[in-house]
Order: sequence, then structure tokens, then C-alpha cells
Amino acid sequence: MTRELTRIYGPWCIIAGGSDGVGIAFAHGVAARGMNVVLVARRVPVLNAAADEIRQKHGVEVRTLALDLSRVDALAELAHAGRQFFRIQF
Repeated sequence: MTRELTRIYGPWCIIAGGSDGVGIAFAHGVAARGMNVVLVARRVPVLNAAADEIRQKHGVEVRTLALDLSRVDALAELAHAGRQFFRIQF
């Protein structure tokens, strides 16, 4: 199942609300299957703690983006961060 997930979806998963609740549970689930994660959330201290926890528990790469997704420019900022993180155009 681990290789199947990354084969189908690629090595990275972007998780909105990834610092607590359902978001962190989902992040742990995909990280346990070998996917690297980008955690997106507003609260920097909680976001960084979640990233550290996932790195330590699952040994995957974790990147963070402090972003309020309710902002009008949130999608543009997420796209910009994606280009910076992955050096891709979309």
C-alpha cells in the first residue's frame, strides 16, 4: 500500500489545516505510508510542533506554510509557495 499511494499520487501531499484535528490525523496517515507532507495552517507554533512530530514519528520530509486560507489571496500565496518548495510551474 505504501508504494501504491506514492505511485498514484506522487511523493508529496499538501494538507490544509495540518496542525491539529482531522488535518494532523490525515497527515500522520499519509506520512505513515511514506508520503512527504506540506502542512498548511495559521498558527506557527502549533504548525512547527506538528511538523516536528511527523518527522520524528514517520521519518518523512515535512515542509510548513503559515497561511490563513480564508484570505482572498490565499490561493495565490499557496501557489507561490508551491513553486518555491518544488521549483515547478502551475
